[in-house]
Amino acid sequence: MAKRRKSKRKAPAADFAAIKPTPEREAKGQTISAGMARRVQPMIDIMRNAGVLSASQHEALDAYRTQAIAAERSPVRSCCDNSPRGDGGGPSMAITSARLEVERMHGLLKDYSPGDAKAMIDVLEAIVRDDMSLSQYCVRKYGGRERYNAKGKLVAIVPRSERRVMKLERINLLYAAGVIGA
Repeated sequence: MAKRRKSKRKAPAADFAAIKPTPEREAKGQTISAGMARRVQPMIDIMRNAGVLSASQHEALDAYRTQAIAAERSPVRSCCDNSPRGDGGGPSMAITSARLEVERMHGLLKDYSPGDAKAMIDVLEAIVRDDMSLSQYCVRKYGGRERYNAKGKLVAIVPRSERRVMKLERINLLYAAGVIGA
């Protein structure tokens, strides 16, 4: 009789439930549970929890977010199938309706303040649709500088003239929320 070899045990597979977000995001509370996974919390929810946005402003920005994300969907699938989502001849009604609604909201901003409409639309798209933080948007728009702590370690990149530009863009966002929500 031949000797039987002992089989080596395989290492256990990685437990996906144990994978967590980065410690920085977890410490700031910027993720929420989505079953086994964690997903990034929308920036408007973070701003509402911090007290920057009121309930009515958050509601208006959430409606804009829903329509803007729907308007960005690819019309390819809707052009290929002949179901209620698409008739094969162009973007579906849902995408077209969302695009029209976003343009209507942009039109409200242009009617409210023709000179500042572009600034309000830019801040809406960056913060509400693309989930950038206010400081990230200001660094992208105005440029940034590095901030170091007492030990000489890089802490963050902040916008130039930080207080002034952050206040200006926050006001643009709040005015846009008020105009859209009215």
